[in-house]
Amino acid sequence: MLNAKSISSLLLRPEPKLPALQGPALVIGSGPGAKLPDGFNDAWTIATVNASQVVASSMGCGSPDLTLFGNAVLQKRPVNREAQSVLRGLSTGTVIWQTRRTHLRIRLAMLGYSYSRISVLDEARRIEIVSSAVGRRVTHAERPSNGILLALLCLHMGSSIVVMTGFSLTQAGHAYNDKGRVRNHVDADNMVLAEALARGARIYTSDPLFSSESGIPLFGSATES
Repeated sequence: MLNAKSISSLLLRPEPKLPALQGPALVIGSGPGAKLPDGFNDAWTIATVNASQVVASSMGCGSPDLTLFGNAVLQKRPVNREAQSVLRGLSTGTVIWQTRRTHLRIRLAMLGYSYSRISVLDEARRIEIVSSAVGRRVTHAERPSNGILLALLCLHMGSSIVVMTGFSLTQAGHAYNDKGRVRNHVDADNMVLAEALARGARIYTSDPLFSSESGIPLFGSATES
């Protein structure tokens, strides 16, 4: 499904710096219960992870400003193929990838997926950003999921606040299918979120259930944005 846009994206050179953000960011996951926060408008950065931009589209957000891809999203396991099937022909502004492996970018291009910029976030930088958010050096085993990483990453890149939606620590499955896939990294996600919030990370959620299970405060009209 190669097209002119995906070929053009494939030819882009990865940029050494992550993009700079400002204003509020809406980080959208692929879990159930996603909803737009109060006061959402065009000034918000829309950030998605792997195939969750399908959820963004279903809420009327259009193409995201940036998308974080995990290294496994283009592998051949059933869960990866499910994500690939909904990414066909889509696009994003900036891709943030955790690898420089060219063959993975080729696979993305084969899906007809396009973007205008690509940055690489290697493992050492990922650990550094998470460690900075929690105030201590985290180990490889303590790494959170890509969704939690994306929330911390948006703050690191300059977002004034982050509102998370489409996330769960208890409910299995993805919003774009009915397979009920088990969630990974739940313990690490709980730990990292709690430590980051204790240090004042400006992370909120528009989902009451996710708020109750994670300790993330609900975002409302009275919340500073």
